[in-house]
Amino acid sequence: MKRRAASEATLVMVIAMSLTMTADAATERTYTATAPGIESDVTVEGTFANGRLVDLQIDVSGETQGIGAEIGATMTDAILEAQSVDVDGVSGATITSNAVKEAAADIFAQAEADGAVFENAITGFRGYEWGTSKDVIAEGEINDDMEEDYDYEWVDNSDILAYDVLIITETSVGGIEAEAVFIMTDDGLAAGGYSVDSSSADELLSKYTDVYGDPAEAGELDDDSSYWAWADSNDNLIIFMEDDGNVDIAYLEGGVLILLHSCPKVIRTFRSSPGWQMEKKQQINTMGYKP
Repeated sequence: MKRRAASEATLVMVIAMSLTMTADAATERTYTATAPGIESDVTVEGTFANGRLVDLQIDVSGETQGIGAEIGATMTDAILEAQSVDVDGVSGATITSNAVKEAAADIFAQAEADGAVFENAITGFRGYEWGTSKDVIAEGEINDDMEEDYDYEWVDNSDILAYDVLIITETSVGGIEAEAVFIMTDDGLAAGGYSVDSSSADELLSKYTDVYGDPAEAGELDDDSSYWAWADSNDNLIIFMEDDGNVDIAYLEGGVLILLHSCPKVIRTFRSSPGWQMEKKQQINTMGYKP
């Protein structure tokens, strides 16, 4: 992989993920449940993988023709999108809708009891949890065969912006060659990231979607750049951005917002979106910084 300049690498990434999963997490498990409708038993079959409901089959064929018997597709789409039974029923088919939700709640309960429902939380970067110290990360990432300023580089910003940057010039993410960057505040690891060639964008995006499900938000920043984003229940954030021949995958620890040159438009998009309370987070604004 051709190395990008240190200043560019520092500015274009924030955080990234390690695409590793246990065998159990990737195993598909299917559960079935029934509930009484108005004219028949309603059957729901759901398949879970990677902690999420990935397929749902609803059989309402025995319900009132032209009414309850027609709601299967609508309820399937709603439950899959919500990843729960907290969805609206179909008007005019209340009893059948409730039966579908009752049976679907049963399969979620079975899956939860079986450990098939879980959240892929964003707990750190490259196996290091948020808050890991600079020394621990350096010991784990730098060995005697690596040459400083070629295989790795330190960028010390502690006097100006209260964080340090460690760049590892050759590593991988999801089996794809990448450059990795760690960002550390006084409290330890707060961010990290990978930069890869855009030829791997589709493959990597597919892997992220397999792990985290459909993005919470996605869009275009301009004619040359697009983004996809996910968040976990602790407000940790992943930003996957394809821009001008490169892919940058950013992870943000909950409670910390680091604005770098590649993603201010993305952050502004989130800050103006309902449900994203980015303005409440601590901001470490590095825009305009030149190492």
